[in-house]
Amino acid sequence: MSKLLAQRSLTLRSDVYTEMELLIETDTRLVPGSIELDTNHAELITITATTYEFGQLKTEVSYVAPTR
Repeated sequence: MSKLLAQRSLTLRSDVYTEMELLIETDTRLVPGSIELDTNHAELITITATTYEFGQLKTEVSYVAPTR
């Protein structure tokens, strides 16, 4: 997540989101290919995935750049 805080480039942000998605996909409890990241809001990432045991799972991660 710290890679996103100061990143203004949309291309590099997209690379970080892909990296996050691939990392999440390594969880063997999740159905491969079911992970989706919603990054429509600047400070909120919604992660949706399907688990084998419990069905669909949704969680949100919020991040705010620290102020000095």
